[in-house]
Amino acid sequence: MSIKDHFEEWWIASEFQVSKNQIIAIVILASIIGGSWLITYLKQTNTVVPVKVKEQTAKPKNIANKMLVHVGGAVKSPDVYELKQGQRAIDAIKMAGGFTKDADKDSLNLAAVLKDSQKVLVLSKNK
Repeated sequence: MSIKDHFEEWWIASEFQVSKNQIIAIVILASIIGGSWLITYLKQTNTVVPVKVKEQTAKPKNIANKMLVHVGGAVKSPDVYELKQGQRAIDAIKMAGGFTKDADKDSLNLAAVLKDSQKVLVLSKNK
């Protein structure tokens, strides 16, 4: 016996009867619900909400002229130092306490203008 035959047998035996008017009412109700959903969906996809994007053109005032530079290697106090924009490698080395005895002073350009988040690494003559 097929699934269709089982279903038909169950349907007939269940005494579940739906009148023609009930079927029409169900179809109309389903059409209203489906149509409402479709209208709502179409309105949502066609609606464009303008979004204003504010561009940040300047750095915040408290860090506008400051930068952080990592000074390491053959200096007396290697660390991260806060410098002003436009300062040079020699300024960062002075802030780190200067060169150690075995520092290779010619290993980098002391006149180089530094940038935020840059690392100044002083090599040692011994290595």
